[in-house]
Amino acid sequence: MSILAGPEDAVPVISVDPASNSFGVGTTVTLRCEAEGFPAPTYAWFLGGMELLEPRTSTLTFDLDPEKRGEYYCVATNPLGSDQSDSALITINGTTIDLSRCLCSRPELVLLFWGGFCWCLLINFMSLV
Repeated sequence: MSILAGPEDAVPVISVDPASNSFGVGTTVTLRCEAEGFPAPTYAWFLGGMELLEPRTSTLTFDLDPEKRGEYYCVATNPLGSDQSDSALITINGTTIDLSRCLCSRPELVLLFWGGFCWCLLINFMSLV
């Protein structure tokens, strides 16, 4: 099947790529991807190589949570072809502390998280009285 193209018809070309940034959890994030082309292109958004079902527009808006951090890009498509944007890396500000990996081997030890490390300490409570 061949597609006849008129003089003004053009394959999509990305003109605005989504931008990488770091945000706090719960922040509303808006990514933009714009393409020139005729007929006007439609858009698909991807996170980590997996296509997102919504939206099909040049703007992607979401509330950031740990599952939504990662590498985003868009693909603009019309009947003549498609173009892929550069990737935008969306990260979360601050440090997430996963204390489930901090376990003390004996019940008399006290867990202390300090300086980015887990410490198991033996404290003599009798000397505190």
